[in-house]
Amino acid sequence: MTNTKPLIPYFLKKQQFLIKIMFVAFLFCFQKQRAIAQYENSYLSYADFYENLSPYGQWIEDEALGYVWSPDVEGAFRPYFTNGHWAMTEFGNTWVSDYMWGWACFHYGRWTFDSYYGWLWVPGTNWGPAWVMWRSIPGSFGWAPLSPGYVIKKGTNAIQDNYVCPKDWWVYIPAQYLFSGNYYSYWSGAKGNPVVLKNTVLIKNTYENEDKTYIPGPYAAQIKLMTKKPVEQLHLLPSNNLSTKVHLKEIRMYKPAEIKPTLEDGIKPIPQRLVKAPQPVSAKPQSINSLDGKTTPTFRVELPKLQQQKVIIPKVVHPKNDVPKIIAPQPVDAHPYEWVNMEQKDQPDSIDYLMLRKTKPDHGPVQKMEPLPTPKNPPLKKLPEQPAQAPDPVKPEDHGIKK
Repeated sequence: MTNTKPLIPYFLKKQQFLIKIMFVAFLFCFQKQRAIAQYENSYLSYADFYENLSPYGQWIEDEALGYVWSPDVEGAFRPYFTNGHWAMTEFGNTWVSDYMWGWACFHYGRWTFDSYYGWLWVPGTNWGPAWVMWRSIPGSFGWAPLSPGYVIKKGTNAIQDNYVCPKDWWVYIPAQYLFSGNYYSYWSGAKGNPVVLKNTVLIKNTYENEDKTYIPGPYAAQIKLMTKKPVEQLHLLPSNNLSTKVHLKEIRMYKPAEIKPTLEDGIKPIPQRLVKAPQPVSAKPQSINSLDGKTTPTFRVELPKLQQQKVIIPKVVHPKNDVPKIIAPQPVDAHPYEWVNMEQKDQPDSIDYLMLRKTKPDHGPVQKMEPLPTPKNPPLKKLPEQPAQAPDPVKPEDHGIKK
């Protein structure tokens, strides 16, 4: 006798397969939401800045600004210019940095320049796609870092024409190269900025998420109108990895919505590797030309001696009644600083950007990176769609920018 087995109809097999697929998708989404919830519920403070940035620079205690950070970078370094590029995401123009510490210094806080220290980063609490001011001129877009103390207001008049920074902070790039990176090849230098600034228009685009206001820069429609080409939008996803990665049409970035100045018990954390400021940081941001042609700020040259000095750190104890109490300061030996040599893109040693115009542009594709673990932070609200309007340097009201 032949052994016969009941045949399962084809549609039942297909149904079972679909049920399995749906079950796997449900488990994936559940784990993703669980990871995001854990990411949101974790308490992050300035201690995370102090610990994670210490291998790549020096923390300085300034009497006015508090704890500021001096990156260990090449002399021609500029924030939002060196080792990175702009990318259009649902949050607007987002800075994608190649530095290991880029997740912090280009998405929180402010930058300032001092002729003795060079570029310094001042920590901040709120995440943003970038903290820069934008301007436009027919054919080009320009940006400059926001300095300490500049507050973005709420409402339709969030950005006023009152932001003043040294003229050589501004960088102007032809619109067609805004997302290319390697900006040394497309910028003629800051020597012509005083003339260019007179013909530019301030871009006042903003968007709000809960109680926070962000500066997205020119909208995709405005860029498309200037370049006559569509703008590719990448999807920005949260990551638990401090290194920002680009994979296909996704950007993975460590981006907690808020990092608080104090620990959970209210105590202000202190950087472990800290030097006392040899001189006060200039209250007014200074021009980059104040270096007088030097490629390395004086502070970087004197730093090895400063690190050998003893640092007075107040010691914090917690009594049994959980009331924080600070006892008398005790001198401790400052740990010798050890720089970590990271692989970075080669940058020119000279700051003569007019000569750098001869550099052959790098039009290579974006390097694909391996995907990171499941993201653990939900994105913020998406930008509202804006109509395409032609920029007009003479009549800002016709530039497509809300007043």
